[in-house]
Amino acid sequence: MTSRSLGGMKEGLSYLGLPNFPLTFIPGQQLKLCGYDLREEINEMIHAWMTDEKDLFYDRLGQIKKVCEKPILTEEDFELYGGDRSEWTKTTGPDGKAQYTKRGADAAGAAAQGDDDDDDDEVVDV
Repeated sequence: MTSRSLGGMKEGLSYLGLPNFPLTFIPGQQLKLCGYDLREEINEMIHAWMTDEKDLFYDRLGQIKKVCEKPILTEEDFELYGGDRSEWTKTTGPDGKAQYTKRGADAAGAAAQGDDDDDDDEVVDV
């Protein structure tokens, strides 16, 4: 994850038990996982690990896992998805484009993300 490469990010997510699809990653700019902008949350989690704040690290990891349980797929991601398509519902996203969510999933994932302001205390900027 700290290598700041797509391969490194996918590998790090896998080690943490997190999904790595769908993933949009531009080092230092964007980290979108399962349809959610989780860049700040993942930066905070890495910072907690590097500063030996293990309780905070595991708290953030749990929050990220919870958000990822309710993925939002774009039309393109849905075409690549190899699972049971009957468990997904097609809706229209805020940008007017089609998106897919699992049946029973709601917007609670977005609410679990915390605030969106930049933190100057970041150790690693993924």
